[in-house]
Amino acid sequence: MFSEETERIKKIRSKYRQPSVDIIMKLQLKKMTKGKMFIQVMKNGKIAHTFIKLNQDLKAVVSGPNLRGPFKTILSISNIGSITKDPQQIKTKKLDQKLINFLFIINDKQTKPLHTFVAQNEKQFANWSDGFRYLIGKPIEESITQNAIDELIDVDTEIELFDSPKIPPVLPPPPIDLNFKVKTTEFL
Repeated sequence: MFSEETERIKKIRSKYRQPSVDIIMKLQLKKMTKGKMFIQVMKNGKIAHTFIKLNQDLKAVVSGPNLRGPFKTILSISNIGSITKDPQQIKTKKLDQKLINFLFIINDKQTKPLHTFVAQNEKQFANWSDGFRYLIGKPIEESITQNAIDELIDVDTEIELFDSPKIPPVLPPPPIDLNFKVKTTEFL
């Protein structure tokens, strides 16, 4: 009985996996179209504050000095080969050690670094690095994104289990007699 229920839950979870990934990633892509300020590490090791956002058609990344622009296209999504987070590749001493953990590198198809950005916090880092991975068809790597997907799958699974009780609940056997009630009141 228990293994049947476990198999059913596995089937339900697998049914909701891809729709949940798509929902969470569409939310992240929507945030990316609004843009955020990043620290950009230049090829010479200097850093600059740059506002980047994803175009509405999700085909290019544009940047500017602030959220008002002017914006210029810095990268086509079709040119991205991978997103890495290896801080050892970067030659700059101007970054705070806490921020190094939020660094991601956009590489071309030959794994040559194109742009290096540093997010302001872990959530922004996860949104943007996994957002780019999703756009280029790579698997999600960040635990924050994976946890959001798992939470949505859990909710969908619970709703389906609640709505369709195909396996009846196991009820305990009824008591042999009801004398236990009388016995407990005698001592009071």
